[in-house]
Amino acid sequence: MRSIFLLLLLSPSAWAVIFFNTADPAHNRETAPGGALAGSGWQYQGLFGSYLGTAISPNHFITATHVGVASSNFVSKNYFNGGSDITFPIDTTFNGGLGYSNIAGTDLRIFQITGTFASYAPLYTASNEAGKDLVVMGRGTQRGATVTLAGNDIGWRWGTADQKARWGTNQVAATLFLSGANYLYATLDAGVGGDEAHLSSGDSGGAVFINDGGVWKLAGINFAVDSAWDYNYVVDTNEFQAALYDARGMYMGYDSSGWTLVADDGQPVPSGFYSTRISSYKNQIYAITGVPEPGAFTLVALAGLFALGRSRRH
Repeated sequence: MRSIFLLLLLSPSAWAVIFFNTADPAHNRETAPGGALAGSGWQYQGLFGSYLGTAISPNHFITATHVGVASSNFVSKNYFNGGSDITFPIDTTFNGGLGYSNIAGTDLRIFQITGTFASYAPLYTASNEAGKDLVVMGRGTQRGATVTLAGNDIGWRWGTADQKARWGTNQVAATLFLSGANYLYATLDAGVGGDEAHLSSGDSGGAVFINDGGVWKLAGINFAVDSAWDYNYVVDTNEFQAALYDARGMYMGYDSSGWTLVADDGQPVPSGFYSTRISSYKNQIYAITGVPEPGAFTLVALAGLFALGRSRRH
């Protein structure tokens, strides 16, 4: 089994989405997607402490349970909503004073707010996510120093902090059932082009959106990444966190639990990220929010189907 690392903040220097094609810290920073990706979920995001949340009803937002109660507010920034900053306090009378409700057995947590969101995300409810292109949002690290093995570049270490929200693209490589919960899994592939992205520490609670017949729908909430790497299996202090697009020959794991060599089968072995799969828990979500589907006025549709024109190895 792969070693995975929760996308929590590790330290003050460990904060945005990592891109394959650029290390420019301004790339897709606090800027809405445009063109074929316009309306792809950015407008439903809000700052929740050091993390992100997504509006899913007039009075609720969803994020990752493992970030805790990161703030007493959900802040819809002007760069999300296209207008002005709006602060929505958490309703501390909800659910016996907690202010939130968890989806049992998952990393999903739904908060109730005071006030009303002007719009909110529809949920992706089909079970055909594998192979679909996606847009992902987060506040993780910039791209750091290049990782090499045997003279070949294979990825990048997690970089420095700026606490800025960014978006990137990827594709659902698989749907997985791990430790009792369902996830979408996406990998960092070389040669794909566009805004191919990976996640890192600080991206927890960010959203994954998939286009469904012209409507962008919430398909996942960021949970974890393939993590800790080393050049050997020796217990020492040399392990590191990185986004690798070819992990062959590297060791994956932890000093505390052991290391596993990533075998070379002749094809690149990219690392990936895991997002809790919304479609598996739609009924539980609807039971909490009381909203089976957003009203038509909240939906942002595209003319035609979403296509990035990418080519992948599966």
